Amino acid sequence: MLASVIIPTYNRADKLVRAINSAINQTYPHKQIIVVDDGSTDNTRDVVKKFPEIKYFYQRNKRQAAARNSGLKLAKGKYVTTLDSDDIWNEGFLTKSIECLKKHDLDFVFSSWTALKDGGYFPSAWEISKAWNQYVNNPQDDWFLLSPAQVRQLFIEICPAPSSSLVIRKDSIVSEWNSDLIIADDWCFILDMVIKKQCRAGFTLQRLWQKSVHSDNIYDGRNRGEIAKELEVHDTRLMRNRHLSKLSFNEKMTLNKRIIKGHIVQALFFARDNFGIRNPQRLWRSNLELKNEIKPVK
Repeated sequence: MLASVIIPTYNRADKLVRAINSAINQTYPHKQIIVVDDGSTDNTRDVVKKFPEIKYFYQRNKRQAAARNSGLKLAKGKYVTTLDSDDIWNEGFLTKSIECLKKHDLDFVFSSWTALKDGGYFPSAWEISKAWNQYVNNPQDDWFLLSPAQVRQLFIEICPAPSSSLVIRKDSIVSEWNSDLIIADDWCFILDMVIKKQCRAGFTLQRLWQKSVHSDNIYDGRNRGEIAKELEVHDTRLMRNRHLSKLSFNEKMTLNKRIIKGHIVQALFFARDNFGIRNPQRLWRSNLELKNEIKPVK
């Protein structure tokens, strides 16, 4: 069965070669590799020309969600996955992921990773959080299988699966990646699936890929206050409103709490960076927008 690999990229010619090679060198033999150049102004086109087996698509800069959507339109595989252009898959990533998908007839699977930061190697945030502890009650070899209820609960609480970790059955996909979101388009993509249909999934704590952490990341390595503003406040509010009629009261409150936390973190970092205030709770309490967010959505 063919697996389509979408690699969105923007001005990362120096990192892109490693990502492409990691996709080419997969032990899984049946793959279509698509590089979507999101308006790069460096030598990305010349880099990709060195790989005749790669399908190259250029578009004007529209951000990562639009680039993934362009790749999805070109994808011919039964399975779809996206590899960020600064990440690297271990050579068995596709084989192990697709074996689990097929064996247990799942909608998607995701794996843990090694974080590469400042020349060091670190466990993934997913591992460190221990959030997986409550979901390891159905082990199958090196994988843990999740019921539809568990999948829904997990992905409403957090996003444990960055884009590069996911392998998805194409006929399980229900939407495109959401271009209105700044950071969480990959989270919303899965959330659309698990809210609109009964999804079965699996995950492994095996570190099957490597995630580069640097200041150019859309999430990792950036100022925490900026992330709170874009992810916890802006993106979470849009995702909540997108599915408002399908969420239970508790699910709405889970997302509301995330928005509130985002406001707190944003205020703390704003106060620290601009006023040197150690106790900026007053700024947060006076935020009228936050007061509206605290009200439960019925």
